Amino acid sequence: MSKLELRELRYFLAVVEEQHFGRAAERLHISQPALSKAVSTMETKLGVSLFDRTTRQTRITGAARALIEPARDVLTTLEVAENLAQRIGQTPVVIAAGASDASLAQRLLDRYALRRPDQPSGQVLVCGWGQTIPLLRRHVVNAAVARDAGLLHDVERVEVAREPRGVMVARSNPLAQLAVISPKDLDGLPQPMWPDSTPEQQAVWHGYEYEPDGEPEFTAGVGPTVSGFEELIEVVALDQAVASVPLSYDETVRHPDVVVRPAVGLTDTKAEFIIRADSHDRHLESLLLCAHEIARDQQSIS
Repeated sequence: MSKLELRELRYFLAVVEEQHFGRAAERLHISQPALSKAVSTMETKLGVSLFDRTTRQTRITGAARALIEPARDVLTTLEVAENLAQRIGQTPVVIAAGASDASLAQRLLDRYALRRPDQPSGQVLVCGWGQTIPLLRRHVVNAAVARDAGLLHDVERVEVAREPRGVMVARSNPLAQLAVISPKDLDGLPQPMWPDSTPEQQAVWHGYEYEPDGEPEFTAGVGPTVSGFEELIEVVALDQAVASVPLSYDETVRHPDVVVRPAVGLTDTKAEFIIRADSHDRHLESLLLCAHEIARDQQSIS
């Protein structure tokens, strides 16, 4: 039987994501001493330190990094089970989306509601990084909004958003002093690797066109393997890698040792509405039309 409680996992992830005990406590609506005590209890149960605390910052330890994705998977699975139990028979559409794309998924549902006012409103299932497509594959959700999904088989997809890339670097890295970062600046530098990813997927995430028989504009060095966004931030903060990310992350990444600089010469990052090719019904057909409408709106703006 597990030593840890679900409540403790939620507390742990809040501290990981906020990088600050005070902000995490405020987000959880508990006192900071209560949060610190809960985390200390976790550390005692596990026999490891999860955070290195100073008066200025909170750093994730290696033990904590190993716990992040399993903890998120446990809570996501529980949330999915609870949500599905509540939603079955109540709504015809559930869209999985990462936190950064949840508002985009909601825009799709808002348009769907205008088209199908006779139907119950759809739902957005906000899930962890990289979990949208697995949830879609397992038929847990009807559809997904996924960013830079790369090569997928047996799906239909519509691009619904696009934005330029930036490069996330350690504040101590010389690249942090540049106003704009180019592919030449990135050549040979280590970039994060993702578990079980193909060369085509790595190319998409690193921001260059995949050319199996040609020469890419730059060569990404092999950096640490990461499986979550918090891990990505930490390896960048330690200057073990640089990472291509949506430029808007400049406003959302909160870490004292990390900056995001604009990039030129990299492919844009894109978000897509995706459904399984074998799952057409009138609800998903309506959502596909909504996705195409949003895509046309984006094109007219650009």
